[in-house]
Amino acid sequence: MMHMSSGGSLRSIVAASSAIAVLTASIFGIGVASAGEPSATAASATRTVADASAIGEPSSGKKNEVVYVKTAADGAAQGIYVVNVFDANAATDIDDPSDYTNVTNLTTDQKLRQQDGHVSLTTTADQPFYYQGDMAADTPLPWTIAITYTLDGTTIDPDDLAGRNGDLDITLAINANDDDTVKDFSESYVLQAQGTFPQNAYDITDSDATLATSGSNTVVSAMVLPGESQTFHIHGTAKDFQYSGWQIAGMNLDLAIDLSSQDTSKLTEQTSKLEDATTQLADGSSQLADGNATLASGANTLDQGLAALHNGASSVNTGASQLADGTGSLAAGAQGVQQGATSLAQGTQTLASGSQQLANGVNALTTGVGAVSAAVPQLTSGANTLAHQLGESSNDPSQPTLKDGWQNLHSGIGALSTGSSQYQTTLKQSQQTAETAAQQAAQQAAAAQQQMQTALQAYVVDPQNADKQAALNQAIEAFAKANQTAGAYTGSAQALKQASDGYAQLGDGIDSLNTGAATLNNQFDATQSSTVAGGAAQLANGMNQVAQGLNAMPSDSLDALNTAAKQVADGSAAVNAGASELASGSGTLATGASTLHSGASTLAQGTSELADGTQNAKSGASQLAEGAQTAASGTRTLAEGNAALAESVNGIDRKVLDELQKTIDDKLGTGFTPHSFVAPDNTNVDRVQFTYVVSGVDKPETDDNANGSAAAKDAVSTADDKASQEGIIARVKALFGL
Repeated sequence: MMHMSSGGSLRSIVAASSAIAVLTASIFGIGVASAGEPSATAASATRTVADASAIGEPSSGKKNEVVYVKTAADGAAQGIYVVNVFDANAATDIDDPSDYTNVTNLTTDQKLRQQDGHVSLTTTADQPFYYQGDMAADTPLPWTIAITYTLDGTTIDPDDLAGRNGDLDITLAINANDDDTVKDFSESYVLQAQGTFPQNAYDITDSDATLATSGSNTVVSAMVLPGESQTFHIHGTAKDFQYSGWQIAGMNLDLAIDLSSQDTSKLTEQTSKLEDATTQLADGSSQLADGNATLASGANTLDQGLAALHNGASSVNTGASQLADGTGSLAAGAQGVQQGATSLAQGTQTLASGSQQLANGVNALTTGVGAVSAAVPQLTSGANTLAHQLGESSNDPSQPTLKDGWQNLHSGIGALSTGSSQYQTTLKQSQQTAETAAQQAAQQAAAAQQQMQTALQAYVVDPQNADKQAALNQAIEAFAKANQTAGAYTGSAQALKQASDGYAQLGDGIDSLNTGAATLNNQFDATQSSTVAGGAAQLANGMNQVAQGLNAMPSDSLDALNTAAKQVADGSAAVNAGASELASGSGTLATGASTLHSGASTLAQGTSELADGTQNAKSGASQLAEGAQTAASGTRTLAEGNAALAESVNGIDRKVLDELQKTIDDKLGTGFTPHSFVAPDNTNVDRVQFTYVVSGVDKPETDDNANGSAAAKDAVSTADDKASQEGIIARVKALFGL
């Protein structure tokens, strides 16, 4: 809301109408047109008739009231006199509501009657009717007056000040009375005070009021706006001091200022800019809320994806552990095959070299052949299984081989490593972009804050300057917007950094897994597996021949046995060759199985780290999702608040003008309904005016002056006797012994 200083433009508007106050302040020269009648100007200024011909039922006419307050030199009230003015343009009987201690007819010789709170009178047809009502000196007044005098730094009674010299300070305090019976006057009336000082008696050096020279006098004028209290200081050098006192007039200006008829385009231009700015702020915060909502949704999706990745990595880790256990068993079995093949080669070599002794060991041979025959099917089956697992064809080609599974696993790990590197690079770039934007936004916010502080300093120096006030409002809005933008970018940068840091461990685990898989792949030599597979096949064929030969040998014929022994010797040689190859191949197989076991162990360790990394990434993603959700909620609240702000600012130009119009109306007392000061319930009143006549400081009289003064008083008394024929002005002057 905009406020107007009592010392600003409104006071200049009231000062422009101060001529109205002069009318009442100069009541001792109201502008007499003739010796017995007020001038046309005075009549028009007081042309009202108050009529209460019946109790509670006033006539169609109205009256004016002029309240005269006579005070001592210190402002203490000594008497209150009310001049009631009626102008009915016809002889009319009136019962005027009143509360007077005494009433005096100022127009005719008619005796006025006061009874039951009413004054009964009959107006004249050819001129306004005036009568005076006296009130108790302690009657509450709209303003209290207090005047203090300080001579050479010491408070002095005004009775002791006349004719004195020295450094004189006069303080005039005018205080509005908040009593319910009179405060509507003090809140609606302008008060103007005038004091006249002879220049040869008081050389005024400074004053809180306005000074003007009038002939050989200095006139001090002070103004108090409706609802205010003021204290004025008049300081200077007294020389044989005296002055005529103060005349203080209070009235309703009836001055209407309609802002709707004024050019307020500059103000409305600024308020329109404010409306546009708040609308843009609301739109921007709404977009920010939408963006944060999208970020929160994406972060939630990332959290779910990393949860699935963690579950998959855990499954891979379990499988890798099982693979490590299986390859450990394979390595142990391969070592056993190697040892058996070596023993077999040695045995067949002995069998070949000892074929001449076969006859002597028929019984032993028969027993050994039976054992070999029994072992042949198992060895053949094992050889076939070994060949199939090493990638060779088997009796059941639909079953996947160990080689096929390994190649698929190695390819998948490579693709996972490539995708992880790309995602980590993109995440890092997004973080750097957000940090750069946050730094720029922070610099802009700091610059906006500095501008706001500069505007605030300028406003504190001159808070009534509308341009500085508007500049301060604009600077505050710019700072708020820049600060909000910086906060949003900073939050985004922090969230992306958390995501990047959380994913780093996951990326390292994937890279380690890929490295281990590559190493194991290089160690897996297909040529070695083929050699082992070939030896196993030859061994199987040789053992089949042995089995066939044994089955064909008659159990009771040594010749047949010798023939068979020859065949055995030949077969033993072939078996020995196959067994040698089997021993060599099984050695290679044992070495490869050990390497495979080492790689599988490395793989198991990598997948374990992968599982740990995905767990950390999942935890970071959960925090990111929670933070993004909080940011989304906060920006949505911000957007709603800015939308409400934009709604409240909508039409602010009209609101500002309305508030400014109300302030002006309050200061001018617009809308005041006149009512009688004497009887507040009587609203059949056109105008009520107040005049305080404050006594001055007179020099002590000499004996000659005293005699002259007594003669003057006699003359005044004689003038009072003739007042009914000399007009209302002389009668009003007589109130104050002038």
